[in-house]
Amino acid sequence: MKKYLFIVITLISFTRAVSAQFSVYHPFPDSNAWWSESKSYFVWCSGIAPADSLYDYYLAGDTVMNSYTWHRLNFSGGYVFAGGPCFPPGFSQNYNYVEGFIREDTIKHVYFYPKHASHDTLLYDFNLKVGDTLPDSYNNHNLPGSVNYVYAIDSIKTNTIYRKQFLIANTHFGIVIDSIIEGIGSTEGLIEHIIDSAKSLLNCYIQNSITVYSISTSSCNIYPPVPLITQNVENLTTIILNIYPNPANTKVTLAYQLPQGHNSALFKLYTAMGQLVKSETISSNAGQFVEDVSAVSGGVYYYTVSADGIIEATNKLVILR
Repeated sequence: MKKYLFIVITLISFTRAVSAQFSVYHPFPDSNAWWSESKSYFVWCSGIAPADSLYDYYLAGDTVMNSYTWHRLNFSGGYVFAGGPCFPPGFSQNYNYVEGFIREDTIKHVYFYPKHASHDTLLYDFNLKVGDTLPDSYNNHNLPGSVNYVYAIDSIKTNTIYRKQFLIANTHFGIVIDSIIEGIGSTEGLIEHIIDSAKSLLNCYIQNSITVYSISTSSCNIYPPVPLITQNVENLTTIILNIYPNPANTKVTLAYQLPQGHNSALFKLYTAMGQLVKSETISSNAGQFVEDVSAVSGGVYYYTVSADGIIEATNKLVILR
């Protein structure tokens, strides 16, 4: 009898603990956040061939628009992998990827403001209840007459905490087609439901160097190292730079090619707050070098390469610990 009583008490305690975490709202990130995604589609290449594109979105600084503070959402990657002669290794193609700005208000609404757009769009509403229809942005690419709605609300364990999860169904298909996780976004891609209807997948979400959500143990590797693209130096006007692995742990390799007439440049690594972490002089027109980052704390960093004091290349480097 005592054994069964202990089991019941344990289950009640666990249920209360989960319920307590579930009731705590987890807001959308405003910095140090990174979404690793992939998109599958078909291309015409001597016949129809499947292709997969690996890319990521990340937050990089703030700006003020219309009296609101917005968090800049940048894009990187877009490397396409396909069978046959469709694409050379490391081919990069921006397939309907959109950068912009994100902000959350005090009533659990998340808005997205695409670059070069004239207005923002309601991206997520975390106040929805079972049976509620999703914002118009979620119905842009539906079959005529159909809408997406909240089929059920559940909890999902992300890292060590529980978050609210909205299971989304469509009135035409009558099945769950997507899920939205509080403070993370859609498992079908952060903003893809706004910009196109191509099938996307959120592979991994990292915040403050911690893997919060991942569909597998390896899904946080955005894409494999991409070889340096060889171009005609006589026609080259900008710096070509590849840095890998990214995310990195102890060392990174930088492969570069400078424009004609430039035999030196300066590589700098900054924290998300703009603090200089490393500086390295590039002393030849083309080549590669290895940078030790084992003593650098985990997090999101930004690097630049400049020639004659002019920044020619800049991007993001994630260091995992």
